[in-house]
Amino acid sequence: MRTNSRACLAVLTSALVFAALPAEGRVDCNEGLGALDATADSRLTAQDFISEIAAKETALSRAFATFGYRLEVVVQTLKGDEVDGEFRQALLSEFDDTGARRDRLEGETINTLKRIKFSESDVWAFRDTLPFTLTMDKLADRDIVYSGRQAMGDVRLHVFDILPRHGVDRERAFLGRTWVRGRTMGIVRTCGRSPGFPIARMRYEVIRGEVPGSDDYLPFSIRADEDVDVDGEKVHVRINVTYRNYSKKRP
Repeated sequence: MRTNSRACLAVLTSALVFAALPAEGRVDCNEGLGALDATADSRLTAQDFISEIAAKETALSRAFATFGYRLEVVVQTLKGDEVDGEFRQALLSEFDDTGARRDRLEGETINTLKRIKFSESDVWAFRDTLPFTLTMDKLADRDIVYSGRQAMGDVRLHVFDILPRHGVDRERAFLGRTWVRGRTMGIVRTCGRSPGFPIARMRYEVIRGEVPGSDDYLPFSIRADEDVDVDGEKVHVRINVTYRNYSKKRP
């Protein structure tokens, strides 16, 4: 995609909107990344994102169901720098010799939360769905804008911003940025504000990585850290979710 005046305007618009994300979030979407090169060309266009990457995200949701893993969810509330409530639970998802999935909670559930609600049933939601995938249905009321290239480690990634269309309720639409590896057309990082899963509308960072036995980038971590409105009270909530020890289901 050649850079032209129209593309530069689109990049400037997305950069301004991205910079305008509410500042109360303690997750920095640019942490650990190189400077954004807004002038870099890309063979991937916004239409490619919609037609190819969104389709790949749909396939990823199906592929995710063929892997076992260890999932750990930690949710904390804080007053100042002190943790005043915590939920902690691990879940082990495995396949037996017949290929049937066997899931079990691992270890004791810790739950001292008082100002927000979170339970074991919320842990299962991270197993039953692949959070924050950008499938076609989730992009139906969004505009996709190519915004340049950015280095993550030694890999330069294509950067796309996802913006609510004019007239769409911004509180119900994902607003944020994605980083795509062009060689595989896979999303390796997503960061932005998302509707209230699992607790409230927060800024989430999702990191994905390569897993043996898969051509897809599966989730490694999900985190959020900010003040949210809970029944009229501002509560500092910190969420950390990790996926580890992936194993492919045997044919």
